Amino acid sequence: LRDSIAEKMEAKMHVSLKTAYTMFPYFEIMFQDDKTAYEISSFLELDDKEIKRFRKKKIPKKFIEKMDKERAKRRAEEREKMKNAFNNSINLSSDETLDFKTNKEESIVDFKEDLVILKGVDIRLYADAKVDDLIKCDYQNKDEEFVRNIIVRDNMDRSEYFYLPAKILHIDGDRDYLNRCLEFYKKANVFAVGEYVNENDIGNIILKLLKKYKPDILIVTGHDSINKSKDINNINNYKNSKNFVNAVYKAREYEKSHEKLVIIAGACQSDYEALIKAGANFASSPKRINIHALDPAIIAINLAFTEKDKDINLIDLLSKTKYGKDGIGGLKSKSMMYVGYPR
Repeated sequence: LRDSIAEKMEAKMHVSLKTAYTMFPYFEIMFQDDKTAYEISSFLELDDKEIKRFRKKKIPKKFIEKMDKERAKRRAEEREKMKNAFNNSINLSSDETLDFKTNKEESIVDFKEDLVILKGVDIRLYADAKVDDLIKCDYQNKDEEFVRNIIVRDNMDRSEYFYLPAKILHIDGDRDYLNRCLEFYKKANVFAVGEYVNENDIGNIILKLLKKYKPDILIVTGHDSINKSKDINNINNYKNSKNFVNAVYKAREYEKSHEKLVIIAGACQSDYEALIKAGANFASSPKRINIHALDPAIIAINLAFTEKDKDINLIDLLSKTKYGKDGIGGLKSKSMMYVGYPR
């Protein structure tokens, strides 16, 4: 618990772990005030157990509800102010004003002080920028092109045989990317189920989901990043790699065989080596780069749609992803589609 709090302080406050530990006694004093405890715990994203490390009783529920309402009101006012500033900065007329809540392709997801918070449409990425640095652009969804390019089913003899592609369980820490991947699977005619789970919680629920769905292929993804000023070989320097690694370990407790359960894990800049060592068949990111939102799904679909026990050309498979071997790497694997006769 102590280490978990210190790691959050290190990430949010940009202090060393050693400094974070020295601040604990001061937090114990500050947390006796409900408002201060609420503001600090909200900023650090502390859970109830972590809050109890600094005060004996919980922050009153009614007080939290009151503060949440005030906070939501302030954020709504800030969003409206920044939204208007953004629309004015790119010279939109009143009838062209962008709706940041419903515009499916829009990458603006929030405002923070004088910054716009951006979310990648194709790349699993969050970033921020000043309003003056933004330029409106047209976006063209190329998912259909991905479907055409990655699946080759010309050798399927549908007059005589029937085919049973592998089942995919896709667990994602981002609801938007999950829905996009599920639509992608649907277009490719692959049976897949999806679950939106916060990256912090995947390890706690993954065994339950595996027992429920009994997949052949498991995807564990969401958002990740690395503090590039620190050691890339230290998993504590990644935002969510430790969560992904924990989930992969749990999945391998459920099924040890790499052939019976293929695991594809990681997100942008994830600790590739740690994920492979934990038991993933495929993982991101060998060169610590960002990956396309559909990259894990591309790997899964190709495995699901190739006749079982045929060797997969690993280099060819990786080349079908957006950034090839720099974005995702993995182990030589067998394909997973059963072929039956007669139809």
